[in-house]
Amino acid sequence: MALTTSDPAGAPDRPELTPGPAAKPSLAPGLAASSGDSGAAARLTDGERLLLSLPSAQAVKAIGAALGLAVETERPERPFLITLTGELGAGKTTLAQGLAEALGAEAAVSPTFALANVYRGRRLVNHLDLYRLGERPLEEFFGAGLEECLDELCLVEWPDRLPDGFWPPERLDLFFDCRPPARRLGARPGDPAAAAVWRRTLSAASRLGFPIFNPET
Repeated sequence: MALTTSDPAGAPDRPELTPGPAAKPSLAPGLAASSGDSGAAARLTDGERLLLSLPSAQAVKAIGAALGLAVETERPERPFLITLTGELGAGKTTLAQGLAEALGAEAAVSPTFALANVYRGRRLVNHLDLYRLGERPLEEFFGAGLEECLDELCLVEWPDRLPDGFWPPERLDLFFDCRPPARRLGARPGDPAAAAVWRRTLSAASRLGFPIFNPET
C-alpha cells in the first residue's frame, strides 16, 4: 500500500484555536436556533444539514482543528471514521490539515497520488483520497490494504467512489457546499458517538464566532 507518513519528533501540546473573522454567531439545534440561511439549506438532499458558514480557508482549518480536539475528547484511542464530500478545492484537505495539526502531527497534504497518508501525533490519523480509484474500486481498495486504515481515526475524501452501503454506519459524514454567497459545511452523524463529536465541534465553532444556521427554520 502506498502510504506517506508524517511523524514529528514529539507531539506538541493541545493547541489554542485561532478565532475566525468577526461574525454574529447563530447557533444550531441543541445550542440555539437561527433562521439565517434556510434557503441555502433547502438546496441539499434529505439528511444533509448545512450548519456552518466558513468564509475562508483559515476558517475551514480552524474547524478541522476543533473537530480533531472533539474526536480526541469523545473518542479517545478508538476507531472513528469521518467522510468528506465536496467538489475539488472545496476544503477537504484543508480541514484534514487542521485536524492533523490539532492532534500534534505535521501539516496534512492531499494523498491523491498515494491514496493514503498517515499522520502521527498524539494519535494516529489515516487520510484517504479515493478520487483516483479506477473501474474496479473495491478491488483496488482491498488490494492496497486500505481497509486497515479504518481501524484508527480515518478521514476519507471522495467516499462515493465506493458503493452505497460500503462504509460502516458508525461514522460522521461532512459535506462542503461552495456555491455563493459562502462556503458552508454540513454534517450527518451516523451514531450517538458521531453526534457527540459534532455537537462539541459546533460548540467550538460558536465560540470562534462562525455563523451556524438551522436548516429547518
